[in-house]
Amino acid sequence: MGGGVEFQPGSIVEGAGQPVSGTAVRQLTSVDASREQGKAFPGGFDAFTEDGTLGILGSYGPTEFHLTDASGNRLNIDPSMPALIEMPLSIEGPNVGDEIPVWSLDETFGVWVSEGVGEVVASGDSPTGRALRASVTHFSWWNPDVMLGEQRLIELV
Repeated sequence: MGGGVEFQPGSIVEGAGQPVSGTAVRQLTSVDASREQGKAFPGGFDAFTEDGTLGILGSYGPTEFHLTDASGNRLNIDPSMPALIEMPLSIEGPNVGDEIPVWSLDETFGVWVSEGVGEVVASGDSPTGRALRASVTHFSWWNPDVMLGEQRLIELV
């Protein structure tokens, strides 16, 4: 379905944040949100905005960005050296040049966290001919989404 990542030389780090060198394995996994979204979608559709509002997302198609060393140990990005990711959009709607919010999956709690915006670009590899390009500071599941509505939290006594 397309997708990609560009990172700066020297920006890949191991779990403790120390720079690494040598061979790395990059894996990108995209979910076609127009088909089996409910079955293959990582986490739930719950999300927290930057101001802490809880809401429900409508996804254009998440992509996991996963990097390991030759031994299978997970690697990440030095947060001071962001990477540029590109996620294929599998749902029609946005046009080239539009901005869409990007969300990363908090794998501990299974909720999406708002992390800025990306720009829609043309992509010959995407099913819609468009992808979302965004600057990110960690590898994770990333998701170009729109907030469909807010949830109201109530306290049960």
